[in-house]
Parts: sequence; structure tokens; C-alpha cells
Amino acid sequence: MGYAQQVNDHSGISAMTDISFGGTPLQVTWTAFASRRYRVTMKALLFSSAVNDNGNLWIRNAASVKQQAFGVNSQSTSHGINVYGSAILTGISGSQTMKMSVERATGSGTFTVAAGTDFPAFVHVEDIGS
Repeated sequence: MGYAQQVNDHSGISAMTDISFGGTPLQVTWTAFASRRYRVTMKALLFSSAVNDNGNLWIRNAASVKQQAFGVNSQSTSHGINVYGSAILTGISGSQTMKMSVERATGSGTFTVAAGTDFPAFVHVEDIGS
């Protein structure tokens, strides 16, 4: 179906934010069929500027409807936490877009999605059958 990755940081996240790098959103768009199931997988390295901040990596659709969240608690300001998760989508059809979003849920700092050529942030959508 599709794969998108970014290799640059996105910083300054304190509220729900769609992840983009250089203006390009981290998302995958495809044509879905209602009789099929799709797995959306995301991975990002997250860290906060404040210890004990809680954040969420979200899978959201083009209308920003939340599909799945993966939580993280920042234990250090210098070491990120690799957040990885997936959601199974059924009963959807037509043009679909799934995007990566991040939010600080509690705390006082700002989150960063850290990415590089050896550790990209990515969104992957695959057809897993009917």
C-alpha cells in the first residue's frame, strides 16, 4: 500500500502535532477496499526536554480522527525512547490517508521526534487480507 519515512528531527511539540519535515507530512495515502484489512505501523524515536513528561504517538486519519495511540514516559532529556506500534483497520474504503501525530499528554517540556538516515521515523501501510 505504501511507506513513508523522514530522516530529520521535528521538535517543539507540546500539543497534538502532525509530524512533518520540511513541510512534507509523514503520511501514507492509498485506495482501500471495504472487504480488506489493513495494518498501519509507525515508529519514531521520541524524547522530551523535561523528565517525566508523558507523550503519545498517534495514528490518525486525514480528518485527524484518532485510530491508535502509543504512550511514552520521558525518563531522560538526553536519551530517546523508540516508540513502535500498529493498528488493524477494517471496513474502510476509498482514498485513505494515515498520518503520524505526536502530543505531550502531561508535563512541562516539549517533545522531539528524532530521526536520521540510520533511524528514520516511518509510517507503513500494508494489506493483510480479508
